[in-house]
Amino acid sequence: SRAPLLFKKIEMKKHFIAIIATTLFVSSCKKDFLQEDPKGSITPTSFYKTAEDLNSATLGISLTFNLVWNQTGGLATTFGSDDITTHAGGNKIGFADFDSFQPNSSNDRLPLWWNYYYKTIKSSNALISNYNKATEATEVQRNNSGGVGYFYRALSYFFLTRTWGSVPMPLEASLESKTDVTPQEIYTQVVADLIKAETMLPDVWSGPRRQNSTDILPTRGSAKALLANVYLTMAGWPLKQTDKYELAAQKAKEVIDGKG
Repeated sequence: SRAPLLFKKIEMKKHFIAIIATTLFVSSCKKDFLQEDPKGSITPTSFYKTAEDLNSATLGISLTFNLVWNQTGGLATTFGSDDITTHAGGNKIGFADFDSFQPNSSNDRLPLWWNYYYKTIKSSNALISNYNKATEATEVQRNNSGGVGYFYRALSYFFLTRTWGSVPMPLEASLESKTDVTPQEIYTQVVADLIKAETMLPDVWSGPRRQNSTDILPTRGSAKALLANVYLTMAGWPLKQTDKYELAAQKAKEVIDGKG
């Protein structure tokens, strides 16, 4: 007759111990105990610290940009020239649209450019926002790497606006901007980026950025040459800013004089 009462006491004791243990655990959990420290995760805060981090970022951008061109579809827009053509059968219709100057938004070759140029822009924006945080790198290393970001962002927008006209122009890594901006605004940003790149990039790279006596990343000469091209394009359609012809000539002359 006493057994049920004994079992009840045992159960009550178990519950009491559980409550005490929970109370002690909760009271010992301070805010810093719950603070996450994901050492295995790479974030903009934890990544941009050393020269090697900057090297990885710049090479990553160049590899992403290369994906625009490592498929035949990346050449689609060049089919509007007199030097290349295709027939309209099979899977070549996407090229033929450009060949006959009538590509539209459903062209199956265009997503390749759109996707990889904006991926290049996203990575470039991240580098531009964070290269100065690499305190374990030298000022020259930081500036050179930032110049790579400015160069590839400018180059990507240069291609995008010549293909689509007005396009979104996010300048942050999040790519949150969805509003199209005019070619005039895009060219203004492209010129500003290239002027910065020209002052930040080296004449010649060293280490892994130079292979077989060839610079595999853009140099100061690259920025000057692209800027000459941009000015020349601004002088024509759609901006028709003919004053840019003189600027294009001046910048091209700098490239010629600095051929070394």
